[in-house]
Amino acid sequence: MGAPSSLRTMDAGLARSAISLKLQTLAALRDAGASRDKAPSFRRLARSLVQSAKSPEFDSLAGYAERVATAGDLEIGQRVDDLLGASRAVLESSEPTREVLVVEDDPCTTFLLQAILDGGDRRMIATQSPREAEQLMRERPISLVILDLAFGASDGRDFLDRLKSNPDSRDVPVIVVSSNGALLTKTECFALGADAYIEKPFDLELLSAVVSSKISSHAVTQEAVHKDALTGALSRAGLVATFERMSRARGRGEDLSLALIDLDRFKWVNDNFGHLFGDSVLFELSRVLCSVFRDSDCVARWGGEEFVVLLRASDFAATISTRRALQAVRNTRFGERERLLRLSFSAGVVAVRWNESLDSAVSRADVVLYSAKQAGRNRVLAEDAPALAAKPKVLVVPFAQPMLGLSSDPELNAMAEIHGGPIGEAPAVVIVFVESEVDVEKLIDRTRFEHPGAAIVAVIDEPTPRRISEVLAAEVEDFVSLERAAVELTPRIQKLLRRR
Repeated sequence: MGAPSSLRTMDAGLARSAISLKLQTLAALRDAGASRDKAPSFRRLARSLVQSAKSPEFDSLAGYAERVATAGDLEIGQRVDDLLGASRAVLESSEPTREVLVVEDDPCTTFLLQAILDGGDRRMIATQSPREAEQLMRERPISLVILDLAFGASDGRDFLDRLKSNPDSRDVPVIVVSSNGALLTKTECFALGADAYIEKPFDLELLSAVVSSKISSHAVTQEAVHKDALTGALSRAGLVATFERMSRARGRGEDLSLALIDLDRFKWVNDNFGHLFGDSVLFELSRVLCSVFRDSDCVARWGGEEFVVLLRASDFAATISTRRALQAVRNTRFGERERLLRLSFSAGVVAVRWNESLDSAVSRADVVLYSAKQAGRNRVLAEDAPALAAKPKVLVVPFAQPMLGLSSDPELNAMAEIHGGPIGEAPAVVIVFVESEVDVEKLIDRTRFEHPGAAIVAVIDEPTPRRISEVLAAEVEDFVSLERAAVELTPRIQKLLRRR
């Protein structure tokens, strides 16, 4: 795993939008006249496409665009056709569908708009009523609005004012399409927040180009605001918008659940390996979570090492999905080369109540998450079925356990579970046996990598001054000589457990 690329996810979205706009412009130019007359424009757009298509996802398009940029006048038309033909498969597999809402009471105009707006990465939704349009805006992720002004007794400018005054919709671009060409009307619409004003009768190709341009600009803004720059997951702002939309679109009786995920012992990771390494861990954690949960689920970074997942599922099904994600995280090696860690997370899952706010649902999930931490971390709990708090785990290296006799210590066993081999959960304390010939630094480093965050107690076979100095230099939490272990080890372990 390399260092985190903070704009990786964002760049892909922006590239798709830019490429789509340039290809649509190329197609419009091709259909507008003879290829030789358009050759300079074809070449300019093709050179720009080569720059936009540098990512591996669009390598094939860059090659076709390069051939257009270097083509002669006689062959450039065929080269453009080749590029546009190749682009369909690439964009259909990579470009998300953008929904365009048309608010227009004239069926003929709506029919014309559908001819240029439906298809490819765009889907048109039409309504003749501003009130119905407001309802659709609350329920769907609309990318752009095309608005007529005349609706009988109603005025489209009132709808425009309400839309731009609403924090949930004010960033959605609006193109006014009207037969009213008065300068005062245009000025008022721009003052209310319109992004473009096109008079009827309008040029279909011009309107299509304006729509593509505004959708691309909106996509850039949404990517910047709604994506977490470090992890590529949704930001908190993106989560808020998604939660509101999912809640509004949720019918009575439909399930919606929320999981609050917290990476276990992340402070220990930062303290021991630095914040840059910690950032790479968060990036990889986000990648794993996004790969496990469904596309219909929403993975967002809540803050720090906490993530929130919204699932259209019951809390029971959401708990199963989150446990599947936990297993995937356990199986992932975080870091690179010599610095490889096995990590886990704790999570609390709740069913989102009808008309409940996001903050309220997260607050309830946080209570369940706290129970998961108290129960020993490395687990997923649901609100209606919390598990009993488990005893903390003490791991003793197998060959040392017979000599230490901890498993038969009733006082210690009442407080913790003693294990002499691999366990499925993260131990709170690890006992390591320092033999006379062992490399102390390597032994402690390996133990820390295998059990991040666990307290380490070294049992020294031959406690010479040099050996004790090596153990102290390794910064273990405590140490004891093998000779004194029978008397001193249990109280030292108990002391460390009480500090948890």
